[in-house]
Amino acid sequence: MPKKAVIKPRKVKPPRKSRSKSVGQQLQTVEQATVSHARRFLVGRIGRVRFARRPILLWITGVLVIIGLVIGQQVVSGSAYKTTVSAAGGVFAEGALGPIETLNPLYARSSAEESAARLLFSRLFTYDESGMLKGDLAVKQERLDDEKRYRITLRDDVFWSDGHKLTVDDVLFTISLMKNPATRIPEGGWSDVTVTKVDDKTIDFTLPQPYAPFQHALTFPVVPEHVLKDIPASRLREADFSANPVTSGPFNLRFLQVTSASDGRASVFMNANKNYYGGTPLLKQFRLSSYRTRAEIAQAMKKQEINASGDLSPNEIDQLKKTGQFDAQSYTIQNGVYALFNTESSVLKETKVRQALQAGTNMKDILKVAGESHKSLHLPFIPREYADQYPEAPKLDIEKADKLLTEAGWRRDGDGVRSKDGEPLELKMVVRKGSGLESTAGELQRQWQQLGLKVDINVVGEDGAADAFQTVLQPRNFDVLVYELAFNGDMDPYAYWHSSQVGTSGLNFSNYKNSLVDAALSSARGKYDTRGRVSKYVTLARKWLDDAPALGLYQSEYNYTTAKGNHALSKDVQLVQPTSRYANILYWAVREREVYKTP
Repeated sequence: MPKKAVIKPRKVKPPRKSRSKSVGQQLQTVEQATVSHARRFLVGRIGRVRFARRPILLWITGVLVIIGLVIGQQVVSGSAYKTTVSAAGGVFAEGALGPIETLNPLYARSSAEESAARLLFSRLFTYDESGMLKGDLAVKQERLDDEKRYRITLRDDVFWSDGHKLTVDDVLFTISLMKNPATRIPEGGWSDVTVTKVDDKTIDFTLPQPYAPFQHALTFPVVPEHVLKDIPASRLREADFSANPVTSGPFNLRFLQVTSASDGRASVFMNANKNYYGGTPLLKQFRLSSYRTRAEIAQAMKKQEINASGDLSPNEIDQLKKTGQFDAQSYTIQNGVYALFNTESSVLKETKVRQALQAGTNMKDILKVAGESHKSLHLPFIPREYADQYPEAPKLDIEKADKLLTEAGWRRDGDGVRSKDGEPLELKMVVRKGSGLESTAGELQRQWQQLGLKVDINVVGEDGAADAFQTVLQPRNFDVLVYELAFNGDMDPYAYWHSSQVGTSGLNFSNYKNSLVDAALSSARGKYDTRGRVSKYVTLARKWLDDAPALGLYQSEYNYTTAKGNHALSKDVQLVQPTSRYANILYWAVREREVYKTP
C-alpha cells in the first residue's frame, strides 16, 4: 500500500508590525550599549583630563606656533619679492614766495615766477641732479674758430603746447628780445654776441674772444616766435602771453588763478605734458601757489593747502617737523653770502677800516647764528676744484682790528664809539626783508659794535618784493650790504668784482676797482683748462683778501620741506640754484604702489 505523502507546513512571515517592533528593540539595545560605553570611556574618565591638561596645552600651543610661523613666512617671503615705488597720478601742490605778476619767463624775478618758468619752458642747457650742465634742447655742441664760436645742434622732437614745432628760429627770436632795450628785460651780456642760423637744427654763437663759461649763459628759457613776433617790444611784458603762455616744458599751463592782483597772490595750475620730449611726468598735475611772506607759506602747509615749499625759514621748518607730518632736507647751493663794503662810502673807502672789519669778525659766531651746517666761505667765488691752492681764511685778530682802526684815525670816545674829527664811526647796513639774512646782519652789528663802531641796520622791502630793495641797491645807498651772490654752475665771479661792472646797471655792488684783479678775471675767462683758470683765480683771491672790498661769510643753503608720503628731491642731489630742484621733476610723485622685484 503506498505511503502517504507528507506535507510540511510552510513558514509564515510574521506580521509587519511585529517586525518593526523587533527592530526597535534592537535599536534600543544598541543605544543602551552606546550610552554605557560613553559613560565608561568618556564621562567616567573626564575626571582624569586634569591630569593631562599640561600636555594638551603644550600640544595646542605648538600647533598655534607652527601655524604662526607658516603665516609669517608667507608674509616675509611675499615682501621680500615686493618693493614700494612711486605711482603715476595725483597733484603736487608747492608754495613759493611771490609775487606772480607774469608767466613770461624772460621777466621772471620772484621765487614763484622763476619756479613757474622752469616747469613751463625749455632751455638749451640745464643742470642735472649732479649739478653738472647737460643738454636740454641742445644735443650737440662744438667749439670752433680758436674757441670763439660755439655751434649748437638742437633736438628735432620738441613741440610747443599749441602743436607748433620748436626750432632754431625760436632761439634766435628769444635772444633778439634779450638784446632789445625796449623790452626792459634785465638780461645783459648779449650785446657783443653774434647769433647766426646755420640750418633748421643748428645755430652759431660767435664771441669777441674765447669765453670758457659760455655754456652756462645758454640756460635762458626759450619763448615762441610764432606767438610773440607781432607784439611790439615795449608791450611784451603786458601782452596776453604773460597770463596765458604757449609752453614747451614738462608741464603745460592749465590756467592762472589770480587771488589778489594788488600783491601778486596767484596759483598756477599745470598739467603734465604728455608730449614732453624728456618723457611724461608721473604727476598728473602741478599747482604752484605764491604767498607774500614765509609765515603765510608755513600756515598754508599746516592747513594742507600745499604739501611742499623751499621758501621757509629754519625756525618755521623746525615747527613743522615737530608736528610729525613733514620732512625737510638741506642742500648746499652755488650761492654765497657776503657783507659787501661800499668802497666809495665816506667811511669804507679807507682800506684799513675794511681790513679791520675783516680781522675783527668772528666767523664761528656767524655760523652759529646762520646755522652750523653752512659751509664757510672766505673767497670771492665758490671753488670747485683745487681748493687747497687758494689762500687761507683770515684769522680772527681783535688786537689787529683795534690797531688798524686807530691807525686810520678812529679813536674810542668815552661812550666806547670811535670818532674822527668829531664824527662818529657809523655804518649803515642794509639787508633785504625776508631774505633769511636778518640774523646774520644782527650778529655782524653786535661784533662790530664791540670794535667801537655804531651800526644801524635797515631792513628793506617785503618778502619777495624787488622794487623797494632796488631803490637802495642800484644807487648803492648803503655802507654795508648783507647779500647773496649767485655763481650758478661756474665759479666765474667777473660780474661781481670787475671794474667794468661798477654802476647802477652792474652787479659790482662794492664799487671795487683794481687793475690786477681786472686782468686776472679777464684772463681766467679765456682759459678752458681748469688748472689755467685756477692759477688766475689764486691771484684774484690774494689781492681781493688784501683789499677787503667785501667779507665772505658762508655758502648758501636751500631747505626743501615736504609732507610725508610725497616723493620729490632725493637726498644726494646736488643743487646749483633753487630751481635746480626740478632736475628730476619727471619722477616726483604723491602716490605709491607695490611691485614685484625683478631678479
